[in-house]
Amino acid sequence: MPDNEGVPIDKGWAWIVATGYFVGIFWMVGIAKSFGILLEQFVDYFDIPVAMAALIMGVAGGMYTLAAPICVAAGQHFTQRKVVMLGGFIGALGLSLSGLLFSIEWVILTFGALYGFGNACLFGNGLVMLGQYFSKRRSLANGLSLSGASLGQFAIPPLLQYLLDTFSLKGTLIIIGALYMNVMICGALFRPTSFYTKHHTSAQRKVEQQKLFKISKNGGGQI
Repeated sequence: MPDNEGVPIDKGWAWIVATGYFVGIFWMVGIAKSFGILLEQFVDYFDIPVAMAALIMGVAGGMYTLAAPICVAAGQHFTQRKVVMLGGFIGALGLSLSGLLFSIEWVILTFGALYGFGNACLFGNGLVMLGQYFSKRRSLANGLSLSGASLGQFAIPPLLQYLLDTFSLKGTLIIIGALYMNVMICGALFRPTSFYTKHHTSAQRKVEQQKLFKISKNGGGQI
């Protein structure tokens, strides 16, 4: 029996997975590409050089690069759903904790390292899920899902500016942390393909047992 027998390839839940990845990428890339708006705020708040403030996203990028292979490997072992949900929680926690603004070092640790780790959990594992659920329409699914990154780059900057004008830097960081929690919800949609293969095998066994029961019953009647 093929490994993917019973899995809704190119249909059904596959498009729910693609939608979840679209939303996750929307927040991941949208926040990262909008960091320039926050950069100025960090410089003014802590009275530091621009290079020091830019280190926040530098650490986030470094953490993403280093952790990505580990997160993909962990997804293969623990399922992509669990790893993405964990990453969404850690990333959201990091963004929210950075709103305490204790020091620039604190922001580098929380916004930089934890947010970068959350992104590492999402990106690779999301592509793996698309590869498992799509075959003929994989290119279409990848294109539509990754278009969330482009949409996020357009939508998040005005939202950040509005939040800064309304709630100040502290409130903005806490709110975008809450918004990043959507990544955790999207991860919950990444249903492992083993869910279908197990149910398919179970259904086949029931059918086979019923056939055997009928055969034994008919055979007993003939005896």
